[in-house]
Amino acid sequence: MTHTSTPFVLVCLFLAATSCAPSSTQQKHSETAPLADGVAEQAPAIQDTAAWIDWYNPQGEFHSETVAFLNCDSTLAANRQEVTVYVQSDTVFDLKSIDPKMTGKLAFTWEPLENDTYEDDGWNMNGVHAFKVYKNADTVQIEDLEEILAVEAWDFRDGDVLDAKEVKFLDINLDGYLDMRMKQFSGKTTWYCFYLFDPTSGSFSLQRIDGVTHVTVNCEKGLLYSYAGGSGSSTSWKTWEINPISGTIDPILTKDWALKAAWDDDGKRFFWKSREFIDNRADSRQVLQFDSTFVEYDERQ
Repeated sequence: MTHTSTPFVLVCLFLAATSCAPSSTQQKHSETAPLADGVAEQAPAIQDTAAWIDWYNPQGEFHSETVAFLNCDSTLAANRQEVTVYVQSDTVFDLKSIDPKMTGKLAFTWEPLENDTYEDDGWNMNGVHAFKVYKNADTVQIEDLEEILAVEAWDFRDGDVLDAKEVKFLDINLDGYLDMRMKQFSGKTTWYCFYLFDPTSGSFSLQRIDGVTHVTVNCEKGLLYSYAGGSGSSTSWKTWEINPISGTIDPILTKDWALKAAWDDDGKRFFWKSREFIDNRADSRQVLQFDSTFVEYDERQ
């Protein structure tokens, strides 16, 4: 679903690293959210380390730029609509045209590449620079994207290169409201930033989640998995947990895998693989499990 619009402002979605206790309005809202309807199962206690790791161990396919959804029943499936818009100039969108449950306007500001080339700060972005949310004459939110977006606003649509920024809206935290996703950085892998919509304030600023790619949402457990990067001999994944009351998405587990080389006492090289699970909660950050396994000797020696 693609929207056209009338010109005005710019931005990319951002979320505050801290989360506050949910207000009564948030709690009332959460009662109608898909995740609050008894969808998410209960995680085991952290004291049972093996069961806890197994519960949060990342799952799914990590090769697609499309957000994937696992174990979603028909109710959740009905909330998995996606809306895609393209920003090619100063543009204003009516939020109700994106999600009927939203109100207000979303404005993006745009600056062509040549206008930034010689600026002292060295920032050289073609496209969206900021966004603004407002209702009537009241500004709800202004977000500067200079420190967030590091990729030009050139995108592909129907096989053609388009001088525009793609902005996708989808419900990433399973609260029944569409959140915002933008391409943040692109190299060997494409990274995205997500801005979660807060129905209480009417803004996209509950919490910042950026630098994620190949995202999979597990509706049954209320978890989000992300490929965190890697190389030919190492890979890292992260698991996030969706809070059904506040709607925040909090870091919970990091899984690192690596294939390494070593030499025995006779100078012969061999390979071994390691696997590490890290408790990534804000008040923890400790290694829960580390194991390594001999693979084989290098027969090419």
